[in-house]
Amino acid sequence: VTKHRMTGKAKLDIAESEAEITRLEAEIESMREDFERESAAIAARWEATAESVETRRVKPRRSDVRVDYCELAWVPYWEFAMQDAAGRPVSRRLPAYERDPR
Repeated sequence: VTKHRMTGKAKLDIAESEAEITRLEAEIESMREDFERESAAIAARWEATAESVETRRVKPRRSDVRVDYCELAWVPYWEFAMQDAAGRPVSRRLPAYERDPR
């Protein structure tokens, strides 16, 4: 009797799972349709906006430009050009600002 009851319960669980899968697939399809519809509406709205955009050249005046802060950073390095064991040219960069590790 218990095997029969377990089989019946398993079949019921499978049926419930299949019903849930069907419901979720329908929900996914509905969401996909909503997404496509909203995407098309957004694209149409931006197409209209993009068509109305115009380009204007603006010549800056010296009085329109203001520099508040300017810095220069320099990081020295050594560059070595050599050949590897196969005779191919190779270059390496090593920082020149580090102390000798000896």
